[in-house]
Amino acid sequence: MILKQTARTHIKLALMFGILKAREGGDSAKAATLTHFLRFQPKKTWKERAAGRLEVCFGATLA
Repeated sequence: MILKQTARTHIKLALMFGILKAREGGDSAKAATLTHFLRFQPKKTWKERAAGRLEVCFGATLA
């Protein structure tokens, strides 16, 4: 689960950096496309959310 979170974070940071660079370069179309991808990143599944809650409360994880 932590690897999935790390991968999601890495993807989000890469998109944010790309948006920043596109805006600095004046490429509004590319910035808009990257912003769209950032906005519509897949959300956690119910199982991942439940596992996170259990981990915080009890130190347990779901398989």
